[in-house]
Amino acid sequence: PAATGAGDGATDEPAATVPARWQVDGASAVLYPGTASGKGRVWFDPEAGQWVFTRGDTSVRVSGEGITHVRVAGGQASISIDLSGLRSSLEVDVEGQDEVGVDGSGDLSLTGDDHQLLIRSLLALLRVVAPSYRFSVTASGSTVTFSGRVELATGADLSVVAESILADSATIDTRGGDGAGDITLGAVAAGDTAHALLVLKDTEVFGGDVDLSASASGRSDAGAVVQVTGSTIGATGSVAISTRADLRAVLGDATAAAALAATSVQGTSVSAGQQLAVTAATTTDLSADAGTALVAGLTRVTSVAVSDADLAAAGVRLAATAGGTLSFAAGTDLAAGLSSTTSAGLSGTVHIAAGSATQVDASTTDRLRLAAAGDAVVHVVLTTTSGIDDGALVSVDSGLAVSASAGHQLEVTAGGLGVAVSSARTAAGVGEAA
Repeated sequence: PAATGAGDGATDEPAATVPARWQVDGASAVLYPGTASGKGRVWFDPEAGQWVFTRGDTSVRVSGEGITHVRVAGGQASISIDLSGLRSSLEVDVEGQDEVGVDGSGDLSLTGDDHQLLIRSLLALLRVVAPSYRFSVTASGSTVTFSGRVELATGADLSVVAESILADSATIDTRGGDGAGDITLGAVAAGDTAHALLVLKDTEVFGGDVDLSASASGRSDAGAVVQVTGSTIGATGSVAISTRADLRAVLGDATAAAALAATSVQGTSVSAGQQLAVTAATTTDLSADAGTALVAGLTRVTSVAVSDADLAAAGVRLAATAGGTLSFAAGTDLAAGLSSTTSAGLSGTVHIAAGSATQVDASTTDRLRLAAAGDAVVHVVLTTTSGIDDGALVSVDSGLAVSASAGHQLEVTAGGLGVAVSSARTAAGVGEAA
């Protein structure tokens, strides 16, 4: 602000808000986002054939006829680019902003070139100058693929959400002069059948906090898989590599359900300034109330596997957790089964440098309530293991704590014959020659 003379009573007036506006130059439409606060959204309205910028309760529009290029002028705005309404090919340039988000329709590829981020879809090519604070990409139900170098040298946070996230021989780097931005890569799926997948192969990831996850919520089949192979992860903060599968459903009179959460780290180096957690979790809540006979079964696999890896962190934890409730009722006969495998383990050659004892845990907790007016037959098989596999070569700087636990409650009520067969195996320890 300008200085004022003593006693002149002058005060600084707040700067007037500059409104957003479009300017068309041939086949190019330029958006000047103005200075109003709040997040703005750039999108194409196919019914009106117009490009629209919306922020809060206000919007500005321009005809999209003949427009093949959109440019968002630089500023200090928070901008979201929505590609879902596109009907023809388009190039988009986004100059330096505080925050930039991309909402995709269909699969997207993400790479970098000369301190820009390049995003390609079936119809669009976006060139985005690295924002100051945050860059996000959302491609619900689709795939985002990383290639080449994706750098946010400004130290901005990076967040990517899609059904599948793939990186092969890529570099993802959010280190800047004033610190490193957080990296969040989240594969998310939901539906009757839900499969979420995150795969990093021969990829380098450098940032503040690094969160790599896959989560699936299904009604008949839920699968979440994270595979990190031949890669390098460096974080000034914490690193979390996780999967989660949630299966919640009311079943019909004959059905089979499946849940999978599998987290794998192989041939990879991980360095975290704080904690490192590699986890997998499944939650299975199923119920059925059939007026006639009922046949129902659940297969569940929950696994954490680390092999041929070099891990360094203030603390390291591997954990696989499974559990849930099965509640079935049948008007006549009932046949039900649960097969559950839960494991957390180290194999191959693994070196762990940690400030505290490394924890390797596996646990299973289930409750089954079954009722039939006629006969009831139930078969439960639970396997829960943790520790070091046979033949592994594992060195741990600050000790190793291994635990495995399993418990289930089984209630069976039958008007006729009632048969319940339960088998549980629980093991925690160090394999032979490990």
